Amino acid sequence: MPRLIQFFDRPCCGTSSAQALADFLSARLDDEAEIHFHDLNEPGTASISVPTALITHLTSAPAGPLPVMLVDGELVAAGMMPNYFDALEYATGDKPPAPVRLPMAGADDRGGGNACCP
Repeated sequence: MPRLIQFFDRPCCGTSSAQALADFLSARLDDEAEIHFHDLNEPGTASISVPTALITHLTSAPAGPLPVMLVDGELVAAGMMPNYFDALEYATGDKPPAPVRLPMAGADDRGGGNACCP
Protein backbone atom coordinates (compact mmCIF):
# COMPACT_ATOMS: atom_id res chain seq x y z
CA MET A 1 0.00 0.00 0.00
CA PRO A 2 1.44 3.42 -0.92
CA ARG A 3 2.40 5.80 1.84
CA LEU A 4 0.28 8.92 2.38
CA ILE A 5 2.35 12.11 2.45
CA GLN A 6 0.54 15.36 3.22
CA PHE A 7 1.72 18.94 3.30
CA PHE A 8 -0.27 21.79 4.84
CA ASP A 9 0.70 25.45 4.47
CA ARG A 10 -0.67 29.00 4.28
CA PRO A 11 1.78 30.72 1.95
CA CYS A 12 1.42 34.47 1.96
CA CYS A 13 3.90 35.42 -0.77
CA GLY A 14 4.97 33.33 -3.71
CA THR A 15 5.31 29.59 -3.88
CA SER A 16 5.33 27.53 -0.72
CA SER A 17 8.46 25.52 0.06
CA ALA A 18 6.09 22.71 0.99
CA GLN A 19 4.52 22.84 -2.50
CA ALA A 20 7.95 22.59 -4.12
CA LEU A 21 8.82 19.63 -1.89
CA ALA A 22 5.50 17.92 -2.70
CA ASP A 23 6.19 18.37 -6.42
CA PHE A 24 9.69 16.93 -6.01
CA LEU A 25 8.43 13.87 -4.13
CA SER A 26 5.61 13.33 -6.63
CA ALA A 27 8.12 13.24 -9.48
CA ARG A 28 10.51 10.89 -7.63
CA LEU A 29 8.07 8.47 -6.00
CA ASP A 30 5.39 8.12 -8.67
CA ASP A 31 3.29 5.12 -7.52
CA GLU A 32 5.18 4.52 -4.28
CA ALA A 33 3.32 7.27 -2.40
CA GLU A 34 0.16 9.33 -2.50
CA ILE A 35 1.22 12.97 -2.10
CA HIS A 36 -1.08 15.89 -1.35
CA PHE A 37 -0.38 19.58 -0.83
CA HIS A 38 -3.11 21.56 0.94
CA ASP A 39 -3.06 25.36 0.71
CA LEU A 40 -5.01 26.53 3.75
CA ASN A 41 -5.61 29.90 2.06
CA GLU A 42 -7.74 28.29 -0.64
CA PRO A 43 -11.43 27.81 -0.01
CA GLY A 44 -11.99 24.08 0.27
CA THR A 45 -14.66 22.32 -1.70
CA ALA A 46 -13.31 18.78 -1.38
CA SER A 47 -13.32 17.06 1.97
CA ILE A 48 -9.99 15.82 3.27
CA SER A 49 -9.00 13.65 6.18
CA VAL A 50 -7.12 15.81 8.67
CA PRO A 51 -4.67 13.77 10.76
CA THR A 52 -4.98 13.97 14.54
CA ALA A 53 -1.30 14.96 14.74
CA LEU A 54 -2.04 18.09 12.67
CA ILE A 55 -5.01 19.07 14.82
CA THR A 56 -2.93 18.66 17.97
CA HIS A 57 -0.09 20.68 16.43
CA LEU A 58 -2.33 23.56 15.35
CA THR A 59 -4.39 23.71 18.56
CA SER A 60 -1.47 23.55 20.99
CA ALA A 61 -0.62 26.65 22.98
CA PRO A 62 1.03 28.43 21.28
CA ALA A 63 -0.16 27.09 17.95
CA GLY A 64 2.44 25.16 16.01
CA PRO A 65 3.99 26.79 12.94
CA LEU A 66 3.30 26.00 9.31
CA PRO A 67 4.24 24.49 6.93
CA VAL A 68 3.96 20.90 8.12
CA MET A 69 4.79 17.55 6.54
CA LEU A 70 3.02 14.38 7.62
CA VAL A 71 3.80 10.81 6.59
CA ASP A 72 1.03 8.28 7.19
CA GLY A 73 -0.52 10.67 9.73
CA GLU A 74 2.72 11.25 11.69
CA LEU A 75 4.12 14.78 11.91
CA VAL A 76 7.70 14.71 10.62
CA ALA A 77 8.42 18.41 10.05
CA ALA A 78 6.89 21.69 11.21
CA GLY A 79 7.87 25.32 10.70
CA MET A 80 10.45 24.51 8.05
CA MET A 81 10.57 21.76 5.45
CA PRO A 82 13.35 19.16 5.46
CA ASN A 83 15.86 19.13 2.62
CA TYR A 84 14.98 17.00 -0.40
CA PHE A 85 17.14 14.04 0.67
CA ASP A 86 15.69 13.88 4.20
CA ALA A 87 12.17 14.27 2.83
CA LEU A 88 12.76 11.39 0.45
CA GLU A 89 13.94 9.25 3.38
CA TYR A 90 10.85 10.18 5.42
CA ALA A 91 8.62 9.40 2.45
CA THR A 92 10.14 5.98 1.78
CA GLY A 93 10.31 4.99 5.45
CA ASP A 94 14.10 4.97 5.60
CA LYS A 95 14.10 7.64 8.31
CA PRO A 96 11.94 7.19 11.42
CA PRO A 97 9.46 10.03 11.95
CA ALA A 98 11.13 12.19 14.58
CA PRO A 99 9.46 15.59 14.22
CA VAL A 100 11.64 18.52 13.28
CA ARG A 101 10.06 21.55 14.96
CA LEU A 102 11.31 25.07 14.65
CA PRO A 103 9.85 28.13 16.37
CA MET A 104 8.01 30.60 14.22
CA ALA A 105 9.68 33.99 13.86
CA GLY A 106 7.53 36.80 15.22
CA ALA A 107 4.03 36.51 16.58
CA ASP A 108 2.38 35.62 13.29
CA ASP A 109 4.21 35.78 9.99
CA ARG A 110 1.33 34.19 8.13
CA GLY A 111 -1.12 37.04 7.86
CA GLY A 112 -2.97 36.82 11.17
CA GLY A 113 -2.91 40.55 11.62
CA ASN A 114 0.67 41.10 10.53
CA ALA A 115 1.41 41.40 6.84
CA CYS A 116 4.25 39.10 5.84
CA CYS A 117 4.71 40.69 2.44
CA PRO A 118 5.84 44.29 1.96
